[in-house]
Amino acid sequence: MQNFIISHVLLNSMEKKKSLLLFLSLIVAFVLILTFVSANVIIKSVPVQSRWVADGTTEYRMDVYLDTTSEPLEIITGAEWEIAVPSFLTVTRAELPAQNDFFEGFSMAPGWNRVDSTVSGGELTDNVRLVDLTINGFNYGPSNREGILGSYWFTVNTNAPLGVTNFGLNGLYVYDGNADPLATTIEDIPFNIISPPFYADSSKILNRIFKGNNFMFSPDENNKPWFIGAIIVIVLIIVVIILHVKHKHRR
Repeated sequence: MQNFIISHVLLNSMEKKKSLLLFLSLIVAFVLILTFVSANVIIKSVPVQSRWVADGTTEYRMDVYLDTTSEPLEIITGAEWEIAVPSFLTVTRAELPAQNDFFEGFSMAPGWNRVDSTVSGGELTDNVRLVDLTINGFNYGPSNREGILGSYWFTVNTNAPLGVTNFGLNGLYVYDGNADPLATTIEDIPFNIISPPFYADSSKILNRIFKGNNFMFSPDENNKPWFIGAIIVIVLIIVVIILHVKHKHRR
């Protein structure tokens, strides 16, 4: 009887262990499936400033980032991308990153390491980064990191529509250690276009008024802030003169 009880206890213990192992195996398999399904390398357009003033002169920067931390074992040998640019933005320059470069520490292929500063058909199309595979062979490149692929500077036209907008990344290819394309996820971070502040330097306004350049009589879109400022200054001058005359009469 005692042997039967011991055997029964041992059998129950083994069944419980089997059930626990099965349960743990299912959890691990589920996590691996989720990881496999959702893990993409991420490429994103990131404006450095969240608010861009439509004044036609101030430069604003946008960086293109590559993030492979969701695929930590993937070695990246290169990347290509295109950027759809809103029509009311003007590109002023584009540069390879001086800091936080995704490919920092790796030798790059001559002639295959550039960013585009000339819009063609509304897009910046000639953007490519590639490690030097001729010297180092395949499976050479960074892994499990986030960094900048390229930086771009823009001004906002004075007639730009106000509100939230974004760039549009497309034409993406991110290459693994065998130079095969990986699955990518795009993130275009939005930013806000705002109007210039309605203030003016009175000395500048007066200079423009008295130079006789018809400024007061031809307030086009570019001159609108100055036009309003000029009116305010003239009204203030008139008010001061009236107050001065009244004060003189009281005497």
